[in-house]
Amino acid sequence: MEWHGKGGGIAFCGGHVFRNLIYGNRVSAPGVNMGAGKGGGVALGSTVNYPSHFYNNTIVDNFAHGSGDIEDGAGIFIEIGLSAVPIIENNIIAFNDSGGGLYLSPWGLGDSMVEQYNCIYGNLEFDIIAPDTSLTDIFADPLFADTMARDYSLLPGSPCIDAGNPEYPLDPDSTRVDIGALFFDQTTKIEDDNRASGPYDFQLSQNYPNPFNAQTTISYMLPVSSEISLYIFDITGRVVRKLVETQCQEAGAHTLVWDGTDSSGKSVSTAIYFCELQVQDRRFVKSMILVR
Repeated sequence: MEWHGKGGGIAFCGGHVFRNLIYGNRVSAPGVNMGAGKGGGVALGSTVNYPSHFYNNTIVDNFAHGSGDIEDGAGIFIEIGLSAVPIIENNIIAFNDSGGGLYLSPWGLGDSMVEQYNCIYGNLEFDIIAPDTSLTDIFADPLFADTMARDYSLLPGSPCIDAGNPEYPLDPDSTRVDIGALFFDQTTKIEDDNRASGPYDFQLSQNYPNPFNAQTTISYMLPVSSEISLYIFDITGRVVRKLVETQCQEAGAHTLVWDGTDSSGKSVSTAIYFCELQVQDRRFVKSMILVR
């Protein structure tokens, strides 16, 4: 969806909004319009008479561009009235484009909200701009199953699992509430036969950011302890950098950073590169764009 105004995905003031997946929305300001181009995914208002409670939602890959400022809230734009205290918790706000993650507008009459137990990560320009942030927030990769395929379910090992507000009702699998719209079902069994059962398997996620300039983060998932190698290749097939070479790693989520240099420490030039994860007898490849 693309909309010239506020709230490309959803705009509301008052009520409970929960268990929504809000992604791929764009909002912009036509010309110089101070009231437009805010809240690519969500524009949230709250007043004393119409309080807002926004929880267990996933807000991903939204875009906002206002009248020149960067603080447009590509993920969530919040504007609240005096003495109104909206509740923002248990949400994933990640990988939103130009306009940042969560932004509390200073132009409203109020500057107080309950903002806690959210996972905020990888948003372009900023993750959160608000007077106070909670110590319960998580600033780590939520580990989505496959962002390229728009699969925003959680992988095993995600920091969002069992990390929501403990005062909330339990998830359907009778465990502590997860962060985000899609809970991770822990009743699914994984057989201990050196291979993952069900939908869980070795996973190489798309690097972030992509394209990138200075550095990029590479994430991958190992369902069992495995010996792996992780190489960077150029388009000719030449090995540019060996980030991991024949190393045994524990099961779980792993991340590392490539700073755009080759094996000699020299910065490589603008081009398309390939990240290859080699594990057991399998290979997983993602393309990456470096722009100098």
